[in-house]
Amino acid sequence: MPLRSLFNPLLKPSNARIVLVRNLLILAILTAGMIFAATFLIGSEVGTKISQSQIEQTTNQARLKFSQFFTPIIDTLTIAQKWGESGLIDLADDTDLNKKFFPIIEQFTNISAVIIAQSDGSEYFMTRADGELRTRMTQMQDSNTRFLWKRWNKVEHPIAEWSEKTEYDPRERPWYQGAMSLFKQEDIYWTQPYTFFTAKSPGITIAARWHSGDKKEADFVIAFDVLLNDIFHLLCRLKVTDNGNTFLFNEAGDVLKLPKNGQAPHMGAAEQSFFRPVDTLATPVVARAIQGWLSGERDSLDAVRFTSEGKSWWAGFQPLDPQSKKLWIGVAIPENDLIGKIRRFRHLYFVIVAVLLTTGIAITALLIHRHSRRLKESIANGVLGDDDEKHLLSLVKRGESAKLEFKSTMRKNLKTNKFGKEIELAWLKTVAAFMNTDGGTLLIGIGDSGEIFGIDADDFENDDRCRLHFKNLINQHIGLEFSKLLSFQIRAIAGKKIIALECASSREPVFLRTKNEEAFYIRSGPSSVSLPISKTLRYLDGRQ
Repeated sequence: MPLRSLFNPLLKPSNARIVLVRNLLILAILTAGMIFAATFLIGSEVGTKISQSQIEQTTNQARLKFSQFFTPIIDTLTIAQKWGESGLIDLADDTDLNKKFFPIIEQFTNISAVIIAQSDGSEYFMTRADGELRTRMTQMQDSNTRFLWKRWNKVEHPIAEWSEKTEYDPRERPWYQGAMSLFKQEDIYWTQPYTFFTAKSPGITIAARWHSGDKKEADFVIAFDVLLNDIFHLLCRLKVTDNGNTFLFNEAGDVLKLPKNGQAPHMGAAEQSFFRPVDTLATPVVARAIQGWLSGERDSLDAVRFTSEGKSWWAGFQPLDPQSKKLWIGVAIPENDLIGKIRRFRHLYFVIVAVLLTTGIAITALLIHRHSRRLKESIANGVLGDDDEKHLLSLVKRGESAKLEFKSTMRKNLKTNKFGKEIELAWLKTVAAFMNTDGGTLLIGIGDSGEIFGIDADDFENDDRCRLHFKNLINQHIGLEFSKLLSFQIRAIAGKKIIALECASSREPVFLRTKNEEAFYIRSGPSSVSLPISKTLRYLDGRQ
């Protein structure tokens, strides 16, 4: 039995609504299947994006902790720089300097020392030692350099003073040379970790410079020392996840590591002494994270996915100083620590899809129920795109209605046996009226009473000529832009060819153009009637 014959019973007009509902339900089920299939297909991509977002958020939080540590230091350094630019700092007056900087070093315990140096080699240095504050004035006389030390219990009253010879020159220190090399005076310079001259401990110095306009060739640098121990204590307090790692590294990819005793190995150690090359690290997770960062752009902030000891990890990176990008903070987190959020997202996604799908099916069923009579009529009057002659005969037998009309010919007047424009305009009025109302079907080659004439009287050379003539008339009198709403078919019925034209309803008003005039038609029962301008406007307002 042919496959088509299995579906013929369902295609009968009496089952049109069932067919429509069935097709809508099948469409909904197929759509749901595609949505769920797409979800599983892109699951890995969704997981990747969520993991990237989570690792970037965690890295930013870690950097925020460091920013909260360093921002007050930088803000205070900037204020002190403004004091110098305004002439409020005099290296010869240690009492006045004490008044300015004693409160700062007491307030900010993470500042281990304050240093102010001038381009002539003089320097003011203040630090904590044995629970008290000490200052040191560096004086350079000829080839001799001396330290003048003071211990203070109050700003204006030193409790001890002593001096010592030294070969120290502040202008040779990394913080001074770095600050003097800044292109812009308002910039801040960060040193790499190095050994402090006085404390004999490793740390980082943050420095700024200014030029004093009232002293020829006088440049100044102010710097704050921060112990590496304090930075590492902050690093240890950062608990990103139960199994995560936080680490610091430089632009070369070497990881910062403090000696076990917290002190520099020896005086004057190079900064590389505080870094471990990535290939010597005992922690494989950190090593793989750094290698992933090195394989991309060196200043990239993109998250990196890698595998270590059979497990998937994610790593994110942020510079502590966005300007110099000398020191970076890295965060490495196992993917399992992030997967819980991904799973929750997937479950939520499935719930949303299910709710939307159920709602769509319910709304579709409601609309079908409310408009069932109109749907039945539309399907019954339609040609349905098949070659079922019985259905065409049933349409002819049913007779004309608001959504079905017959015309004997396309272009020939059967009374005069001549081609007539009035014949063409007659069915074009019907087409315009259908599109301006609720759509409908026009059968050409059928008489008003249902006689089957066919279109042989129109004398077309072939079917293609007939289609071309139809297209030209639509373009001339209605507009080619409305062709998408028309389905033109040449069908066989009772051994004769007829034209079956299905017209869909148009959202835009359709006017029939004849010479220099335009008319607006609608269906009123089985007839097409023209509306004057006033009624046309009211009709269009009502449709909106």
